[in-house]
Amino acid sequence: MIFHSHKGYPERRNFLNSRLVRFKQSVDVFKLICHISFKWLNNIPQWGLNLYWHPFKSRKATLHFFNGIALSRQRFVTTFETALPRLGKVPTWLNSWAVKRLAGNDCLGLIAISQCTYNIQKQFLEEKHPHLSAAIMAKTIVLHPPQPVLVERVRERVIAPVIFTFVGNQFFGKGGREILATFQKLHAEGYNFQLNIISNFSPDGYASHTTQKDTEELNARFATLPPSISIIGKLPNNELLTLLKQSHVALMPTYADTYGYFVLEAQACGCPVITTDIRALPEINNNECGWVIKVPKDTLGNGVLHIPEERAMFSKTIEKELYTTVKEILASPEIIQPKAAAALRRIKEEHDPERHAQRLVEVYGLGK
Repeated sequence: MIFHSHKGYPERRNFLNSRLVRFKQSVDVFKLICHISFKWLNNIPQWGLNLYWHPFKSRKATLHFFNGIALSRQRFVTTFETALPRLGKVPTWLNSWAVKRLAGNDCLGLIAISQCTYNIQKQFLEEKHPHLSAAIMAKTIVLHPPQPVLVERVRERVIAPVIFTFVGNQFFGKGGREILATFQKLHAEGYNFQLNIISNFSPDGYASHTTQKDTEELNARFATLPPSISIIGKLPNNELLTLLKQSHVALMPTYADTYGYFVLEAQACGCPVITTDIRALPEINNNECGWVIKVPKDTLGNGVLHIPEERAMFSKTIEKELYTTVKEILASPEIIQPKAAAALRRIKEEHDPERHAQRLVEVYGLGK
């Protein structure tokens, strides 16, 4: 049995649904701190989310975290998306203690969800903790999330209209504004398509620097949209997957994402995706199984979005390349089917749940 402290989407997506391991939720002192902080201060400290403490749990227990580190003396494995420790603003001694826990024998292994994540962790440790870098990276592996295949085969040909689907609660940060502008322009030019937009349209203060005012202005535009653009709002996951199975092309021209789980779900439905090339996205999408928009990035794969001028250039690049790509698809819809077949094939080959589960068993040391 493997214990865990949280059961959110990242945990479920990366290990809690493993078919070869039984998981059980564990008491965590820091989780209680987070609960109290949220109730009293309406705030959850990052260090509270990503640290674990249970001094009375057996030393033989093994825990699996997402971005977390056990400070009490239990064995643990951590799957992570950027770099560890991920504690926010904490005293230097606490950060150093957490790094030592990663290097120590209690840490059985670290799982980077992409090669990009692995590279970020390696650079961080070499710069900030060079004396522990080798010990930590020696136990770090790259293991992409599992993804079951959701259709047996792709449709043989595309019947008009071509159906595009966008999914993203942070509408602006996922490239939603650029998508809307692109398809409104193509509609004005007489192209036939169907665009589904699934979102709660929340603003994004991190990447696109949008606010509630942007959301209000967006809502005012909805009444002027043509019938070929459907604003659906939120959907339960099973209904979302049904919609993806009926779609021809998925859209994720995002500003910032550590991974892109939606890309895997779309590909598993035989639906190729248009993405940007930030962070892990080039590892799971390419021009053989989808379409890739090249955007300004730094050496670690993050979009260059620090100042308004950079964000404006980023947006302009997405809209220009998205327009060209979608126009090509609408002019030659026969290009979709080979990409759909390649997308489904890469899910089968690179995200097989059985192989992923077996790799987890090896990291836990359960086969020894």
